[in-house]
Amino acid sequence: MLLRRDIIRRDEALCLSHIQYMSLIWGNANAKNLKPVNKCIKSVARFVLEKQKYDSIKQEMTEKLGWLLPNFLYNFRSLCFIKQFSYHMTPTYFNNLFNLKLVDSRNGMLSKTNVQFKNKFSDRTMESVSVKHFNELSMELRNDDLIPCFKSKLFDHMLESQKL
Repeated sequence: MLLRRDIIRRDEALCLSHIQYMSLIWGNANAKNLKPVNKCIKSVARFVLEKQKYDSIKQEMTEKLGWLLPNFLYNFRSLCFIKQFSYHMTPTYFNNLFNLKLVDSRNGMLSKTNVQFKNKFSDRTMESVSVKHFNELSMELRNDDLIPCFKSKLFDHMLESQKL
């Protein structure tokens, strides 16, 4: 018989690690295409928390397990990537991928892109979504220079946002 903490570790290792790894790829998909991923995360959470199939799980998944739903996970991962990218902490082959820069303004650090998309998919690209969400963060969070502190505070912020 496995202990509760062992079940959580096993499920995080087998299921959630794959979902988190690929979140930057599937994260900007539409709601219909994200439904299976959302269902998978909630099914694993129901199993871990010993809930029935139709029990609401979002609140407990957020508070007890500290897991993010697909849209919040995508935002978290893309914001971490953009922060690392802006501090040149990504591999060199990403250098020409984005045209981003941090601009110091009276509202703190803001991210800007020089690329102007002119098609119907422009609002869903990682670059535009990340810049938009980065600029919506609090000034304290945007101006945090230490990447591990930024990630920790951002994760807490995402969990709080998910509770709403």
